[in-house]
Amino acid sequence: MFSFLTWNVAMMRRSSEAPFEWTIEHSEEAIRAFVVERDPDIVCFQELPGMVPYVGSHVLVPVHTRSHNGDIAILVRSGLEVDATFRTEQGFAVVVEFSDFTFANVHLAPGSDGAMTRLAMMHQILADVVQPLVVVGDTNMRMAEWDLMAELGFTIVKPPVPTWNSRSNRFNEEGAEYTAYYTNAMARGKIEIGDLEVWTEPVEYLDKSFHLSDHYPLTGSVEAAAGYRT
Repeated sequence: MFSFLTWNVAMMRRSSEAPFEWTIEHSEEAIRAFVVERDPDIVCFQELPGMVPYVGSHVLVPVHTRSHNGDIAILVRSGLEVDATFRTEQGFAVVVEFSDFTFANVHLAPGSDGAMTRLAMMHQILADVVQPLVVVGDTNMRMAEWDLMAELGFTIVKPPVPTWNSRSNRFNEEGAEYTAYYTNAMARGKIEIGDLEVWTEPVEYLDKSFHLSDHYPLTGSVEAAAGYRT
């Protein structure tokens, strides 16, 4: 079984609710501390500002790509990269092929009018995959698109709470107030996703309470489907 964490870190920008003294260095350190505390096997970042938080127990896979906003990168626990292969789908995914399954970190096209573009991106990932496949990250999908993923053979496990909640997380002061499941996880083939948890707790600094991103981090686990476990 593998554990994972996926997080769109919003370019490590300062929340509109954070004090002026909060800097990108504070954000990087807070993100690093969060990752170290959860200690997942695989860490997936979206919207990185050209820098990756250093985690001593993990290695940065040797490929990354720039999405429509920021960079996409994967860190894996040291040792897991042995015998794995790596590639990108330019502009929207970093893919790691382990011995028995493939893992993709995605940042798909944005917008309510982007459903067909997102579907085409998923088709592009599938074209090169023969193993069981796990896709996590900021999919930007609306829930109505989940039926399209089911038609491609994916199972999406709905997170227990929204991974975007701009009603309670006013990271962008002028933004519309709504909830969504942009960040999620899906599996295809003889593999299952479980133990999903959305981390909604704010950080505290100089008597201010705020979030590190407009997206909440999502953690979970991956293992062979029942009936295929050894």
